[in-house]
Amino acid sequence: MLHNDPRQRTTAEKALCSPFFSIPFAPHIEDLGLLPTPVLRLINVIDDSHLHNEVEYEDVVEDMREECQKYGEVVSLLIPKENPGKGQVFVEYANAADSKAAQRMLTGRTFDGKFVVATFYPLSAYKRGYLYQTVQ
Repeated sequence: MLHNDPRQRTTAEKALCSPFFSIPFAPHIEDLGLLPTPVLRLINVIDDSHLHNEVEYEDVVEDMREECQKYGEVVSLLIPKENPGKGQVFVEYANAADSKAAQRMLTGRTFDGKFVVATFYPLSAYKRGYLYQTVQ
């Protein structure tokens, strides 16, 4: 029950002892993709022709870095040439706020005639090199 008077409110320590908080909770990986994280995954951006030509690949990496830096400091940028993650763009920002700004601005834009889809990606998975493949 909510109380306007702070003296009637329960303490945080007492509230945390509630049985509600004793239920183990582990979010599903798909749910984590919705929470803002420092890592942004761009899908539907690059096709195979850009991945197999080294000059085109470097141009795309440079273009993506240049565009993504408009929204904050880019710590790292990865475009895998092979599965898992082939053709997706993973951008690690210095913080989740920059990633969120980039996600808002990049989603729905077009790159090389394709609509960009930007989703958040778990930082721990990215750091460990776990790049999930999208189902086509």
